[in-house]
Amino acid sequence: MTEPRMGLRVKVLATLVLVMFATLTTRLWFLQVLAAEQYKEDAKDNAVRLIEVPAPRGVINDANGDPLVDNRASVVITINRQALGDETERVLFDLSQLLDVPADELGSRLDDPRYYVFSPIPVAIDVPRRVAYYIKEHDDFPGVEVLQVPVRRYPSGSVAAHVLGYLGQVSKEKLKDPGFADYEPGDLVGVSGVESYYERDLAGTQGLVKYRVNSAGRNLGRIGEEQPPVAGNDVTLTIDARTQELTEGSLKAGIEHARTLVESESGYLKANAGAAVVLDPQTGAI
Repeated sequence: MTEPRMGLRVKVLATLVLVMFATLTTRLWFLQVLAAEQYKEDAKDNAVRLIEVPAPRGVINDANGDPLVDNRASVVITINRQALGDETERVLFDLSQLLDVPADELGSRLDDPRYYVFSPIPVAIDVPRRVAYYIKEHDDFPGVEVLQVPVRRYPSGSVAAHVLGYLGQVSKEKLKDPGFADYEPGDLVGVSGVESYYERDLAGTQGLVKYRVNSAGRNLGRIGEEQPPVAGNDVTLTIDARTQELTEGSLKAGIEHARTLVESESGYLKANAGAAVVLDPQTGAI
């Protein structure tokens, strides 16, 4: 190899090294000088954790304004899988002792595929307050949160259950629907009946609360309310609870009576079901 060619390659290599060092120096200068404030704010945000506060659903009333469905407070325990780390088995075992629930069952609830990895997963509801106080007072439950959330209550029992419907966790299919873009895995939605038909009216807006946490994720206390929850709208039906209860009882008695009449006979109709509709003759309201 001739000496001029060797010298040219050395110059090219030296130029590349200088360019690389210049690029690296420019990047460091940008991060430390120009973007310093931005990254400082980002680091500050990493020390703040936002906790969603469930909003009470709207009340479903009968024609007289008496509640057919309202809300009650329930203590719920959630677990964040990311925050557990290597403590998963120990935490589940300790919780199983407190809740009197097998650790395997808690583990299966924690592995629910409907939740994102970073989403808190409810593993126990209607938890006794003594258990909730114990968890809050001890620091050896990483990733475990105790929340008080509103759950549905039925003052009239099973009256009009088929009309009112029920709640369930939002399905994967609904999450793909643009109409449910603001829902997340684990959120409760109306699955059938009035709860489903008036979902948008009954569902409130979740609140957000800020908590300061350290690098280990330990809660250092609340630092303010970002957004208070907004309760859903109430819905009033034309159903009269007393009339509904009387109708259901009469229908049940009629079916049982019909069964006794055909008990010893052969035939196709054994009164397995029945239906009744009560209308207001003035308005046609059900």
